[in-house]
Amino acid sequence: MKVPTHSNGLPPCGLHGVRHRHDGAAPVGRRIAVLQACAVAGGRKPSYNKDMTNLGRQTERGHETPFLRHFALFLPNRVGQLAELLSMLEKEQLSLVAMAIVDATDWAVVRLIFSDPLRAREKLLENNVAFTESDVLGVLLDEPDTFTRVCKSVVAAELNIFYAFPLLIRSRNKPVMAFRVDDEVLAIQILTKHGFTLLGYEDAKGMDDADED
Repeated sequence: MKVPTHSNGLPPCGLHGVRHRHDGAAPVGRRIAVLQACAVAGGRKPSYNKDMTNLGRQTERGHETPFLRHFALFLPNRVGQLAELLSMLEKEQLSLVAMAIVDATDWAVVRLIFSDPLRAREKLLENNVAFTESDVLGVLLDEPDTFTRVCKSVVAAELNIFYAFPLLIRSRNKPVMAFRVDDEVLAIQILTKHGFTLLGYEDAKGMDDADED
């Protein structure tokens, strides 16, 4: 059976045991109303593109996929588990772009973004690592109040931010924040209309390559 993929070659969320996207996305009618309000305020003709087609050059380097691929790994809350995971990633030559850890009583959730998500997914499966994956947004923090303004724009569109964490590498010597919302398509269009710079996984790979040069 051939696995369907996005145009960037990544499988959709929810395939092969991967967790489905959150199903609490805003109804289309409400999303259109929000976009109409933003467009009227900005003097532009309202538009809504739920299929992410013809969005143009969305990311910092002009790529058409304004998403970062996020992996959530589940580790037993035992001494040495993180060291073993990092050793495996080093052995497989998987380069990390971001990492965050959420501790719980019995398990820890390790959130990772790799410079090469396709290869990362392959190696995690080969090493029998339990994980889910999803798309997150990455925004360039070019001003001290950028993420505050991002949050205000998202709240104005009645969207929820589930979690956020910074990247380990910088773009144009500026920090980058990754975050997950309940409707990535609407969030991208809202943030783009407000002039924020978004980064996709191709941009993250380019930043990692630049750091190595």
